[in-house]
Amino acid sequence: MDLHTFLVFDLGPTCLRLGLSGDEEPKTVVRTPSAFRDFFIDPKLNGAAAIHEAVTLALEDLASQKTQSFPNGLSLEGRSVFFSHPQDASKSYLKQLCDYFWSKHVQYCAFMSKNPLALYSFGRVSGLLVHIGDQSTSVAAIYEGHITSTRCSPLAMHTVQRCLAKLLADNGQNPSEEQLTTLKETICYLATRFETEYQSEDCGRMMVDKPLDSELLAFLSYPPRETFVAPEVLFKPSLLELDEDGLHYVIHDTINAAPLDTRKDMLGNILLCGGGARLPGIKERLELEIRSLQFPQGSYAVDAGVRCTVVNPKPSEQPELFPWVGGSILTSLSTFERLLSRRDSQFSHNPFAKTQA
Repeated sequence: MDLHTFLVFDLGPTCLRLGLSGDEEPKTVVRTPSAFRDFFIDPKLNGAAAIHEAVTLALEDLASQKTQSFPNGLSLEGRSVFFSHPQDASKSYLKQLCDYFWSKHVQYCAFMSKNPLALYSFGRVSGLLVHIGDQSTSVAAIYEGHITSTRCSPLAMHTVQRCLAKLLADNGQNPSEEQLTTLKETICYLATRFETEYQSEDCGRMMVDKPLDSELLAFLSYPPRETFVAPEVLFKPSLLELDEDGLHYVIHDTINAAPLDTRKDMLGNILLCGGGARLPGIKERLELEIRSLQFPQGSYAVDAGVRCTVVNPKPSEQPELFPWVGGSILTSLSTFERLLSRRDSQFSHNPFAKTQA
């Protein structure tokens, strides 16, 4: 492996992805150790040991594959490292990660927000990127590769799981976390029109053709309204008594905070990624809710026929990989290393993205 080839990390609260720049997918995906999940949620903690445990786990998995690209005994020394980070990552989180990699004597250490990276994986440099992850959702208006407005929300897939657990507990059912995860990922969906769906005798239709273990089916009521009520918390946080704006309002506010002449591009190019992009019905529901909101007169060319368009991944794609794929694309560019040292580059605000002295 060329020492100038970047090792691309995507470190998240549930899993860590690692591979080479230029590859189409990561070479390894490992479950994030609990200590790193705690650090991810609360970066005020001393994360040195947690970072070491997570990175070592990924490197050991690569070494066990004994591929030509990753021979046994892979070391970070002299390598070039790139990692993605959440939109709302604190300076403490970024600094501790960089300090760890510098301590391993890497040649380069660079990082970038997940949102523009995910946009690159769509083959675009402008659009409104909505990353619905496990612990949070981030929305970023990006124009020609530059973030112009952002907003984050704690409403995410773990919120859906919490709501599902509450609904089932109200019916006297207490599935394990693993069972809740399976139910959430297998049968939950968003109704396009919630009230109509709730009154329908055919509610729970998304369960069709999704066989479940009889033990899991026993947790559900009949008709199984939990399947679409739980994801509804993304638009109605009051279901969990949360004082938060629904995702459609978060998107609406992010568009209105973007420069005036770019807002039509944002409205017409809303791109979904992250595990939440897999939720059936989310594209149709977001389009309906955003179109129902009032935008300021003259805010952008709505009167000229600009429509809200949400783009979600194809069934064959893995939306949770989009930030990693974007990092792979970016670090494979022949100009990337030069960008690291340019004062006017998008990395100029990252004091840790530089060559080790």
